[in-house]
Amino acid sequence: MSFTPCAGLDVHQKSVTACRIPPEATGQQAEGLRELKACGTLTVDLRALSAWRTEVGIPPGALASTGESWQPVLTLLEGSGQVVLVHAAQVKQGPGRQTDNAEARWRAQLRRDGVLQASFIPSPGQRDRRALPRDRTTWGQERSREVNGVQGGLERATIKRAAVASEIMGVSGRALRAVLSAGRTEPATMAELATGRLRRKLPLLEQALTGLVRDPQRRMLALQLAPSEFLAEQLEARSAAITRCLTALRADAPPPR
Repeated sequence: MSFTPCAGLDVHQKSVTACRIPPEATGQQAEGLRELKACGTLTVDLRALSAWRTEVGIPPGALASTGESWQPVLTLLEGSGQVVLVHAAQVKQGPGRQTDNAEARWRAQLRRDGVLQASFIPSPGQRDRRALPRDRTTWGQERSREVNGVQGGLERATIKRAAVASEIMGVSGRALRAVLSAGRTEPATMAELATGRLRRKLPLLEQALTGLVRDPQRRMLALQLAPSEFLAEQLEARSAAITRCLTALRADAPPPR
C-alpha cells in the first residue's frame, strides 16, 4: 500500500519538529515511512527548514494555531505554500506519550487521512491592519484597569466624585488628582476645578469632594498620575494610526460601479 505524501509540524517557543510521510511503494510499512527533522525557531533555522522541505518535495504541512509560537513559522513558510493552518481542536492530543516527534507524526497522519480542514488565513496586509484595533483594545483594557484603580483610591479617601460625575479621567478629573497629590484637599478648591456643565453642580460636587485624604493615599494618587496620562496618550496614538490606515484603504479602494 502506498500513501499520499503529507506532513505535519509541531511548534514550540524554541523548537520546530517537522514530520513527512512520503509514498511507500513496497507496501511493507503498514503506517508508511516517516521522516523527522527538528530545528530551532530563529529566522535562519526556519529558512533552512523551508529549503529542506523544498528539496525533498514535502507538501504543505499541518500547523496548529495554538499560543503565539506558530505565527513566525507561518510568516516564513506561507509564502512558499509550505504550511496549512488548522484549528487546534482538530489536532487533539494523539495516542501515547506526548513528545515533539509524536505530535509531529500525529499531525502528519491526520493530514494524510484527510481529517484536517484548513483555516482561513488573511493576507499579511489584512493581518497588519487587524493588529491595530486589537492592540488598541488591549491598551483600552489596561486603561480601564487603571481607571478602576484610581476610582478605588478616591473611594478609600472618601472622595465621592463619581457620584456626581462618572468621568474621572477627564480634564477636571486629572486636575483634581493633581491637586490631591500635591496635598491640597480643600473641597471648595477642588470643586472649582470643574469645567463645562459640571460647574452647574458645584454645591453638590463640593460635598462629594469632602473626604479624609491621608498621606499614603495622596502618594498613591500621585503615583497614578503618570501611568494614566501615558495610557491616554497611547490610546490616542493608536486611534490616529487606525484613522490613517482607514483613510489609506479608502484612497486605494476601486471606485464604485
